[in-house]
Amino acid sequence: MTAKVPPKKKPDEITAAFEAHCAMENTARYLNRGRRFADLGEPALIAEWLAAFRDSSLDLRQDRAHDLDDVSAELSLRGIPCPEDQISPDEKEQAAARLAPYLPRARQRRVDSYNRFLDQWRARKN
Repeated sequence: MTAKVPPKKKPDEITAAFEAHCAMENTARYLNRGRRFADLGEPALIAEWLAAFRDSSLDLRQDRAHDLDDVSAELSLRGIPCPEDQISPDEKEQAAARLAPYLPRARQRRVDSYNRFLDQWRARKN
């Protein structure tokens, strides 16, 4: 479960590049599926993000987790940050508690994805 760290780069730079890579991949998947939230106005889009967050994180509805990814991608395409500031501290705590049993597997998938990213990065450098 250990992530590889390439030499000559600061870990925070690599992490930022990895996060940007993940966001771009999510946006590409959303665009390939047809950009289904494109017609929503900004207030409706923000309301949809909040509802999808609550449904996926608090009620553990997997179908809404995909909606959350897609709404996040649409917000990103418009240059609008996800409205995480509108989630209450209590909701964040509840979500963390409900998601805790799934974290070991999620962390491993994240590490595996990070290591694939580093392998691709190294291959481009060579």
